[in-house]
Amino acid sequence: MKKICAIIGASLTLTIFAVGATIHPVAESPQSAGDEFWVEVKVEEAVNLFGVSFILNYDTTYLATSKNDVVNGDFLGDDTLFYPNIDEKEGKVAIGITRKRPAGGVDGSGTIVKVKFTLKPNTPDGTNLNFTITDLKATNPNGEILNLNLQDLTVQVGSSPPRSRIYPVADSPQKAGGDFWVEVKVEDVAGLFGVSFILNYDSAYLDTKNNDVVLGNFLGNDLIFYPNVDDESGKVAVGITRKRGVGGIDGTGIIAKVKFKLRSDVPNGTNLNFTITDLKATDPKGNNLNLTSKGLTVQAISLPYGDVSGNGVITAFDASLTLKACAGLITLTDDQKIRADVDGDDKITLYDVILILKKVTGIIKKFPIEG
Repeated sequence: MKKICAIIGASLTLTIFAVGATIHPVAESPQSAGDEFWVEVKVEEAVNLFGVSFILNYDTTYLATSKNDVVNGDFLGDDTLFYPNIDEKEGKVAIGITRKRPAGGVDGSGTIVKVKFTLKPNTPDGTNLNFTITDLKATNPNGEILNLNLQDLTVQVGSSPPRSRIYPVADSPQKAGGDFWVEVKVEDVAGLFGVSFILNYDSAYLDTKNNDVVLGNFLGNDLIFYPNVDDESGKVAVGITRKRGVGGIDGTGIIAKVKFKLRSDVPNGTNLNFTITDLKATDPKGNNLNLTSKGLTVQAISLPYGDVSGNGVITAFDASLTLKACAGLITLTDDQKIRADVDGDDKITLYDVILILKKVTGIIKKFPIEG
């Protein structure tokens, strides 16, 4: 956070006013207790925006988030410096984003950042969740301050009718060079007979093929199934239908699964986005069913196994961090747990500590998980 403030906070002597330019959080409302939902921070009618920093404030009584749940938006482009930081105790998501020189500023409207929140199960119906933006600073490429008007957001908690949805699901983070499954799940559907869609993925770092697309069990076993992978464009087209003479299916379940290979050259911390488009769902009479879709973000980890600290080098300090985690003295992040589990048993134990020390002292050349 200090870096971004230094970048866009030096020698600011002039404020540029853009009439109507605003920055505000956006989210669907109402939300139900136990739900996950995204809050997008958007700018409207910005002129020559180059960098921005702010704090998104939220209520920690009922909401939880983590650093892995903070995703850069696309408004300022792909080649940016991005500094997210979360104070879960105080309920503050600090954000700093800037474009890189010699790029110019950006005009228009769009999403600066997205934050995924989990609404705690004990949240009472009728609760109003307030999101505010403070400590705002926005600049143009010359370092001059831009004036953006602030707007707040209130999300209400309440029981709402079940919404039929379809969305991809996968564990995050994932290790560079490994395989993982993305499941396509439907939720709260009624009378589902057939469905077709495209699962979009980042072909720069992910690979799959037709044989890696398999049926889920939600629609049954006697189905007509059409998978097609365009790995160059990053699209998995899927068509599934039950056979005539049987009815539709109600409920929640997995309709398809796709295995992806994460390339070894993926940069550490890369966010891999999955979206569903070209969706069509029908009942047994051919009537269209309305399903809403949502996306998935999986974070990639490319640091070596054993590098628990994440500094790029495996040392005795990494063994000590693993030992402290075993003793319950510290809690490792999800990506640290992956790098600490050097024997590949999905647990952090004293054996992992011993293996890391053996690697540091040269007794072993590679960890069991590395084959």
